[in-house]
Amino acid sequence: MEPTVPESLEAARRKGFNQGMNVALACLAVVGALWIQLSVLKYVPVFADVFAQVHVEMPALTVLVINHHGAISLFVLLMAGIAVFATVTRGDRQSTLFLNLVAFSLNMIWLGLCTTALFLPLMSLLQGIGSKR
Repeated sequence: MEPTVPESLEAARRKGFNQGMNVALACLAVVGALWIQLSVLKYVPVFADVFAQVHVEMPALTVLVINHHGAISLFVLLMAGIAVFATVTRGDRQSTLFLNLVAFSLNMIWLGLCTTALFLPLMSLLQGIGSKR
C-alpha cells in the first residue's frame, strides 16, 4: 500500500517548486541580460570600426546586428524586466515559469546571433584567402 499525499500538500509542493524555478530563471535572465548587453555594447562598435576600415562585403546578419544592436538589446533587457515583474507578482504560476524560460532563452539566442554575426565577415575573409591558393 502506497502512502498517499493529500491534494493540498501536493498543490503546495507544486507552488513552491514553481516559485523556486521562477526566481532562479528570473535571476539568470537578469544577470545574463546585463552581461550580454554590456558585452554587445562594448564589442559591436569595435567590430563595426574594423569592418569599416577593411571594406569587405558584409553578410546581412552582420549589417542587421551592427545597425540595430541597441534596439534589440533594449528589447532583451525589457524582457528580463518583465520576467522579474512577473516573478514578483505571480511567481507561483506555471505561466510565469514559461515566461522566465522565454526571457532566458532570448538572452542566449541574442548572444548566439551577435557572436555569429560579428564573426561571419572574418570567416568569409579567411575563406577568400584560402581559395586564392
